[in-house]
Amino acid sequence: MKTKQFLLAAALVAVGMGFSGAAMADRAPTGPELEKIQVALKGMGYVSWDSIDMDDDQTVWEIDDAKLADGTVHDLKLNTSDLTVKEKDPE
Repeated sequence: MKTKQFLLAAALVAVGMGFSGAAMADRAPTGPELEKIQVALKGMGYVSWDSIDMDDDQTVWEIDDAKLADGTVHDLKLNTSDLTVKEKDPE
């Protein structure tokens, strides 16, 4: 009987761990956050971008396909604290 209770408890813990991962999924910026990010991107010379999402660890904004006026395209990671570039990868 105790084995069945242990297995049930272990299964519930495993299911709970699966749900906690889903709760930490990427999220889109709120309206005020988006405005600040757009101002920062334009200040860096970017004229367009595809998507902006907060990374799972909530320390960086991920910007996909940020395009400069000359056509150069980058994937960017901006620090959430001050919107400085943490990572810049050419496309």
